[in-house]
Amino acid sequence: MLRESLYSLHRSWNSLPEITVVSDGSWTANEFAEVFAWWPTAITVLTRAEICQAASSAGLSELADYAGESPYGLKLAAIVTQAKKRPTIFVDADILWFRDPALLLGDRVSWDKPRALRESNCHQRRDMAMRHCAQVLEAPFVNSGIVALHGELMTAALLRSMVQDALRDPQDSSCEQTIIASAVRLAGEVFPDKLSLVEFDDVHRFSPRNMNNEGYYSRHYVNWMRHLLYRDALKLRLHLSWLKPRRWSQAGRVASTQNLRNCRRAN
Repeated sequence: MLRESLYSLHRSWNSLPEITVVSDGSWTANEFAEVFAWWPTAITVLTRAEICQAASSAGLSELADYAGESPYGLKLAAIVTQAKKRPTIFVDADILWFRDPALLLGDRVSWDKPRALRESNCHQRRDMAMRHCAQVLEAPFVNSGIVALHGELMTAALLRSMVQDALRDPQDSSCEQTIIASAVRLAGEVFPDKLSLVEFDDVHRFSPRNMNNEGYYSRHYVNWMRHLLYRDALKLRLHLSWLKPRRWSQAGRVASTQNLRNCRRAN
């Protein structure tokens, strides 16, 4: 999925960002470098141990424990620790890009407040929400597939308390999303609707939704939609392979026409 996500980003963004990949330990940096050697710039790979260490060094021992026990905790810890250092946009691997989102992402100066995606489905941990931020149980619901931030996600005390709750069931993805959603609803905002489609009404339909026709910049293919991700990824690759010979053909016709004009002028 990550390969296809980066491929779609490469073909659609006008300016490529610096890429940092967070590894759960299943891949080494060398293995990653071999598979993604086609990417035009260097890619930084952060290990789980490095993320845990960064969280511990920031005085967030509970967050380090959460990162060590869960992929969702690892994601949260990566966002928290990296956003402290620099403007960060965290993107799940199950997202494909269809056009350049620069205008919707806005100036990095505005990333001081957390922003995340909007969705119609409420995938939040209700007991956590009721204790910390009941607003996340009301529309607009927040999806953490894309998160932008430069600074603190929330107060250290609130983060510590919510992570302690999440540690009771670290494999529940709704815990991490509830933490992100709480940060967004308390002090941030959701991205513009068209930044990413987070819907699954076409998961069993013969006629799928078309991101270009509907004006979406990306799509988040949540876990039961993986077949749609690979279908659309294949369409992107086939479309590009069709465009290349077409562009060369058009360029050839232009060159031939220009040569013909030059010959006529010479005659």
